[in-house]
Amino acid sequence: MYMRFAAEVFRRRWRRWLLLTRYRSEPLERLLRKSLHPMGPIGEGDVLLGGPELLTGLAIVMKRVDTGSPWVVSNLPAAPHFRDRDGSANGNARLPLRKLVQASAAAPLFFEPTEFELGRRADGRMERARFVDGGVTPYNNPALRLLELARLPVFGLRWPLGPERLMIVSIGTGRFRMRDAARPTFTKAPGAWMRGLPGRLPLMQAIFALRGTIKDGEMHTLRSLYGLGWSPAPTAVDGEVGCMTAGGVTNSPLFTVLRYDLDFDAMARAGEISAAEARRFQEFDAPADMVRLHALAQAAARQAVSPAHLRFEAGPQA
Repeated sequence: MYMRFAAEVFRRRWRRWLLLTRYRSEPLERLLRKSLHPMGPIGEGDVLLGGPELLTGLAIVMKRVDTGSPWVVSNLPAAPHFRDRDGSANGNARLPLRKLVQASAAAPLFFEPTEFELGRRADGRMERARFVDGGVTPYNNPALRLLELARLPVFGLRWPLGPERLMIVSIGTGRFRMRDAARPTFTKAPGAWMRGLPGRLPLMQAIFALRGTIKDGEMHTLRSLYGLGWSPAPTAVDGEVGCMTAGGVTNSPLFTVLRYDLDFDAMARAGEISAAEARRFQEFDAPADMVRLHALAQAAARQAVSPAHLRFEAGPQA
């Protein structure tokens, strides 16, 4: 879907004022309406989160901006809030899938928040809410929240634990180390100092810190996965713990974990991509780079993904 629609969705505004997002939301909304609709004419009805069109379990991460709370909505029938409550039509099963997908893609600064009705409250009033991309929650990598869906009794699944029974496959979108470029002093290089002035504005510093917080959450999740589980093909996590081959948080691993990702920094050091590509690939709104990225991901998958790892035949050796 991204390869087909990115050029239309990521079309910059002709005029963009300081208070406007980089892209309009209407193209994305229109394309999702065309792609996620039930059988029949487009525009008549919606595929709902609880609808029969969804044949597998699904969870979507969003941030509700009018309350500041993260939302992980799923189509698990036993999940809290999935069914109607208080005699009103307000269960998450009624939420349109296209609106949930749009909300989960509404990255701040890029798109406006997605607003839609949640249903009627106990007092009869219709409740509306505004959502943005779940990447600004601690669950940009949602693997641990999905583990909760699989295990906590309140969600109804209660899948058994053990590396021979439960597997988590986590696929990244490319990793890199964030760097705030060093800036010269005004007395030594006044021209360079002036060019770097926008990056010292409080707003830009806050945005940089927010991006760092998102990366921190991703690394915490990755370390937790390797610490709680066992992997037949562990990858390096960071410079502190390195490649976590033996778990260590629990006496025995709780699940099998597989992680697949592209390390742009390592690829640049190895000469597989250029330094300029490593910087460009950090942006998700660059359709011109997607063909190259897709080819790199395919090559990495051919090397890293093994059918044997996706079976429960082997486990950690005592």
